[in-house]
Amino acid sequence: MSILSKLRCITVDATGTLIAYKGDLGDYYCMAAKSVGLPCPDYKRMHEGFKTAYTDMAKRYPCFGHAAKIPNIDWWRACVKDSFIKVCIAVLVPRTRNRVQVQLSIYKHLTSFFYWRWTVI
Repeated sequence: MSILSKLRCITVDATGTLIAYKGDLGDYYCMAAKSVGLPCPDYKRMHEGFKTAYTDMAKRYPCFGHAAKIPNIDWWRACVKDSFIKVCIAVLVPRTRNRVQVQLSIYKHLTSFFYWRWTVI
């Protein structure tokens, strides 16, 4: 039996290789926070906060929490929360309606193809 016949799935790290965000990620985070009246630092600082939070989450719960059986949306909610914590926006730490709105807004936007562009064709 060939190795190809045993193959069931191929995964590709698509972000930054096949597709990329339109604009900067920090922009989306700040726009979501501002849309519900919450403060946000400059976009670049927010982007750096995201990169740190994402790296930490990926180390603690690889593959978006799959092995820990964390639902995808919960993994991303924690990443969003930690992103704001990293840039000292403590207003998002308590579980408030606004925090949930920001988290869901970011999740909704970044799971929509509208916010992505092809990097190769």
